[in-house]
Amino acid sequence: WRVCWWTPEEVTSWIGTIEICGAQQAFKAARINGSQLMRILRNEARLAEIIPSEAPRKRLMSEGVALLELTRDLLSSRRFLDWNTEDVQQWLHQEELYEIVVVFGEKKVDGLTLAELTDDGLAAIGVRGMMRNVVMEKIACLCRELSTCSTENLCDPESDSVSPRLFF
Repeated sequence: WRVCWWTPEEVTSWIGTIEICGAQQAFKAARINGSQLMRILRNEARLAEIIPSEAPRKRLMSEGVALLELTRDLLSSRRFLDWNTEDVQQWLHQEELYEIVVVFGEKKVDGLTLAELTDDGLAAIGVRGMMRNVVMEKIACLCRELSTCSTENLCDPESDSVSPRLFF
C-alpha cells in the first residue's frame, strides 16, 4: 500500500487492473515509479503528456484519487506515533514535501520522532529556511487531525506547535 515505493512494474500492474486503454503501455514506456505517480496524479498537465486522450486521462485521475485516498486512510487508521520510517516518508509524499523524504529516511525519522521534532532539530538534519516552518505546521496539523497525541507533553491538539521533547 505504500504507493510512493512502487517500482515502475508495480505502477504498470496497478494501471493494468483499472483497464484504461493505452495507459498501461504509456506508463510502462515512461518507466513511472510510485513517487512519480503520486506527483503526476496531482498534475493533470503532466498526466496529459503521458495520456493525451481526455477520457482515459480523466478516468485515471479518478482512479488515482481513490488510490491516494485509500493510502491516506490506511495511514490515518494507525496512530502516527506508531508509524515507522516508511510510513513517515509516505506521509511526506502525501503532503507534497518531496524534497525532505530522503533526509527523513536517512535519519530514520519514525512517528514518535516526527512528533518530537523541533525547529532546531529540523535545522540540524539539513531542513532549511521556510521549509522548517512548513514541516512544523504540517506536524501540528497531523497531530490535531488524527487526534492521536496521548503522550503527555508531546502535542497539544489545541496548539499550533509541537512541544519539543527529542533533539537530534
